[in-house]
Amino acid sequence: MGLADRDYLRNRPRPEYGDAGTVFGGGRGFAARSWSVTTWLIVICVAVFFLDRVLQRGWPNTYVPLGEYAIINPELFQEYDRIPESDRADVLSRATPNSPVGERVLLYRPTGSNTAIPIASERVLFVPPMQKYLHFTTAQALMFPSATKGLVGFQFWRFFGYQFLHADWLHVLLNMMGLWFFGLEVERFLGRKRFLAFYLVCGFFGALVYMVLNAGGVALVASDSPWVRPFLPNNVWLPLIGASGSVYGVIIAGACLAPDDVVDLFGIIPMRLRTLAVIMIATALFALFAQTSNAGGQAAHLGGAMAGLFFIRKPHVLNNFFNILGRVDPTSRTNRTRREQKRMAVVRMEVDAILDKVQQHGIQSLTERERAILRQASRD
Repeated sequence: MGLADRDYLRNRPRPEYGDAGTVFGGGRGFAARSWSVTTWLIVICVAVFFLDRVLQRGWPNTYVPLGEYAIINPELFQEYDRIPESDRADVLSRATPNSPVGERVLLYRPTGSNTAIPIASERVLFVPPMQKYLHFTTAQALMFPSATKGLVGFQFWRFFGYQFLHADWLHVLLNMMGLWFFGLEVERFLGRKRFLAFYLVCGFFGALVYMVLNAGGVALVASDSPWVRPFLPNNVWLPLIGASGSVYGVIIAGACLAPDDVVDLFGIIPMRLRTLAVIMIATALFALFAQTSNAGGQAAHLGGAMAGLFFIRKPHVLNNFFNILGRVDPTSRTNRTRREQKRMAVVRMEVDAILDKVQQHGIQSLTERERAILRQASRD
């Protein structure tokens, strides 16, 4: 039985946002307001992918540093962060025209001089513009010493921003297929708002596990420890992108909700969801211990899967996730409390004014509206 034949995709009542036809504009017609959160997430991820490629045509030389330098002038390199911006320059080059990896040569050009002194060459990764500002790295998430910028880091938005970026067509296609096949069922169970929180939190934990293993691996290598695996001693500036951590959390949650449902792996191998979940987690663990080429991505997968397993069993933890947004989230408890306090303050002022009127002119002087306010205040 394939994914489309699963009972909960065929027979269960649809949620408040409508049926599959409504989600994509079929059936009763296009209604964006009734889209599921799953659909919105897919649309946003695909839109970000397209937009980033369009922006890349206008800014083809956006890059991120890889933290690897070949020092040419040690004295100037140590003083680079103190050199005035007006005296700094650089030159970008690529090994081949289409290569994503290139080199940036740092130059010192003293004021009034036509001579440029090379300081160091830095390896860089050419990326689309949005990836430059949203990708996740251990160095930028933590406080980390940069050779040319002093202490950098604490860019916490990257824990969430990287979840909407993808490297290529296949990357975004596979992630969005996984989200579509499993996300709707998990969203029906959690509700729209909690599902959005669930998705973001799974991605957050994916980046968190990657960061912990990466920082731990670098520390172990620096201390000459032989116990590096399953840690990640790779470059702390290496970018992490993709919705895989979030999608793994969604798939594991789907396996918890319907463990005996059967899916066709790769379209040909029938398998229970619980078996698929075990295989996914085992694959991630094997990649970490074997230090495969995608061990960093598998670390994020494992973090997302662990978060999915925890939060689908304790969904109440997600209830107040958006309360920190206050007024931005009109459904949050924080905002409801603030509105109620404001309303009660206005009611108290009105009641006090009405009681003063009664004391001065008697109850017969009250209008119908004032009498109604007193009755409602007595009920409250």
